[in-house]
Amino acid sequence: MFTGWKRTVVLVAAALAVGLLCVGLTTAAKPKPQPPVTYTMTLVPLEIRDRDGLVGTASSMWASSMNNWGEVVGTAVTPDSWRNRGWLYSGGVTWDLTHLIFPEHLVLAGWRVSTPEDINDAGQIVGRLYDPERNIYPVFRYTPSEDRLEVLGVDPSMLTGHKLAINNLGDVVGTLIRPEVGSPGAFVWNFGQDNITWLLPDYEYTEGREINDAGQITGTIGPHAINAGGRAFRYTLDEPLLVLEPLGPDISSIPGSKIEFTLGTAINDSGQVAGTTTVKEGHRAFRYTDGVGMVNLGGLRRSDRRNATYDSEATDINSAGQVVGYSPNVGYPFLWTEANGMLDLWTLIKKPLPQGAEDSSTGDIGTDYHGYALVIKDPADGKTFGPIAGNINARSGGTVQRRAFILTPDR
Repeated sequence: MFTGWKRTVVLVAAALAVGLLCVGLTTAAKPKPQPPVTYTMTLVPLEIRDRDGLVGTASSMWASSMNNWGEVVGTAVTPDSWRNRGWLYSGGVTWDLTHLIFPEHLVLAGWRVSTPEDINDAGQIVGRLYDPERNIYPVFRYTPSEDRLEVLGVDPSMLTGHKLAINNLGDVVGTLIRPEVGSPGAFVWNFGQDNITWLLPDYEYTEGREINDAGQITGTIGPHAINAGGRAFRYTLDEPLLVLEPLGPDISSIPGSKIEFTLGTAINDSGQVAGTTTVKEGHRAFRYTDGVGMVNLGGLRRSDRRNATYDSEATDINSAGQVVGYSPNVGYPFLWTEANGMLDLWTLIKKPLPQGAEDSSTGDIGTDYHGYALVIKDPADGKTFGPIAGNINARSGGTVQRRAFILTPDR
């Protein structure tokens, strides 16, 4: 009996020793989890060139779009002029679009590309130019393969502040003030056509945001503006209009609450729509997929900011269904993927940042330029994640300087 008691003590002591050992192992520092992807940042050069050499150096610049070849278009401000100047980043060089598009006599007369807004995979560009003869900023479409510049014959004062978009067929979608009703209306400017076609004219308010290669269009419809009860839509020729309702509960009757809405901002060639919806907690990015419906992509959570969760708004979607956007609360960007969910994009960028962006420790990616500056393109062959273009606010000599960038994934 004494022997059994001794054996029990030994067994218990051994068990305690093993238990303590296990506790010691489990409380050891865990290796930091590796991010699913790391992006390398490249800044678009401030030096703007034409075929003859340097045109000037920008004091600030921002990107508006990128195609699947990594070509970026945007706008720059030079120290010697307050006027915006359009540029094209291609082959590692920032080219002056004015000298690329206009003959020299028109350049000397004051014509210039003011604001390029989108570029497709064929290099076609849509945006606004400056006509010094009439002192107006009309819409243009430039086709480099034909060296053809088209100017839309619409009163530029009808234009709204919403972005123009172009698909790979050269079709343009945008928003104009309809003269007969005085409210914004979505339009399509098909390639090879001189005139526009109004989209969904029976609605009082429509916005055209993006068009895919199948001709499907997304944007917002409604009785009023986007934040006053509008609804995201997907237009497909010869099919019923798809209207996307808010994901959150009806909060319109709650005192002090905002009017619920949805906003469609991007569409890929599969017809997936990315945008923003109101929910009980605020604004959330969403992705719509046929057969699945709308999915709330969640809020942006940042561990270095009191573990708070911030609103999210989607700005673009690629062919893989990956979504980018930002938080309007703090300006921080996100990347959302099916496998990884909502990711803080700032933490995925390789540090240290390139010279010229190293003072941007706040992670402000500069999404305040009409809220559409962050774009994501299709993954390259052999890659899982798509490249991203956008803008960053960096401090230079006590001032904030806007810089355009490209993020290249490592996988």
